Amino acid sequence: MKRVLVFLLSIVFVFGLCGGCTPEEQTPGEYDGYTELLGDPKFQGGINIDATGFGTDVNGRTFADYMGTATDDTYWNYSQHNCNLSTRNGKETKEGDWYVYTDSQDDAAVSKVLKVNPTAGSVALNCDASKDYTEPRTSGNDPWVHMLLGQGFYEESFVSEMDELILDISWTLTKMENLTGDAYNPSLHAAQFQLFFVVESANPAESSGLWFGMPFFDNRETELTQPNGLFDRGTMMYISSMGNAAYMDELATVGNKVTIKHNLLPEIKTALENAQKLGYMQYSTFDDLYLVNMNIGWEIPGIFDVGVDIHNFNLKAKFKEAS
Repeated sequence: MKRVLVFLLSIVFVFGLCGGCTPEEQTPGEYDGYTELLGDPKFQGGINIDATGFGTDVNGRTFADYMGTATDDTYWNYSQHNCNLSTRNGKETKEGDWYVYTDSQDDAAVSKVLKVNPTAGSVALNCDASKDYTEPRTSGNDPWVHMLLGQGFYEESFVSEMDELILDISWTLTKMENLTGDAYNPSLHAAQFQLFFVVESANPAESSGLWFGMPFFDNRETELTQPNGLFDRGTMMYISSMGNAAYMDELATVGNKVTIKHNLLPEIKTALENAQKLGYMQYSTFDDLYLVNMNIGWEIPGIFDVGVDIHNFNLKAKFKEAS
């Protein structure tokens, strides 16, 4: 599991294929009394597209407004760190209910395709990294392709005020091809689909928070993973990985839908305890912790062509009743 986390050591969070997908059916009344913590979980308000930080695309952002139909100010940011091709320079088209954004005007050169269906509340993140990399990474210090959606939390987010914090998500891998060739080295090259939360402490004596991660897919894994963690010197924060054995029954494979409904609170508490055993966040208690932001998507240190359809994505909090 440690090899999964090594690729995250310098991560810094900056705020067709699924044409037949439908959102996960919800049991009537299942979330009565719960609060949705994600702003705009159906992506109806549009998406900010950030610069890559590479070449001439180093500053600014554009706005994906679904051809002028976006309903409100957006909560969502789309990050494409370290990519040679930028979605800010691509095309916007429409396929049925799907708005499609590419990172090149030349269809043959497109690497990243962001597809959003604000009617169904679905999104597809597809990346042919083989069209972005000029050569395989040769060092752990080399940058790698990111394709992430993220946002900050604006509602109450102190975890100690919640009885439950339910992640309700379903997704399907649509493509997974390793094109790294003879240069493939699993310590340097991978394709990872994952979700991360930044959890910080309200204690003014605390100097750092923690990354709370949920690994969904890693091409190198042959079995479900167990919890692990380490300190990230790049962000000066502890990284805690839940391990996907806690919320998945089997490894994800192309074409098979994965549905997850899981209460995150016990694992967040364990993440703090594990960090403190290693000497981090010594001034904090569980009561001090609150959610700051999140990101979901691909990190691709190897030359992989990948795709995922996220059918629905919700984060439901059940807050404690006032005494």
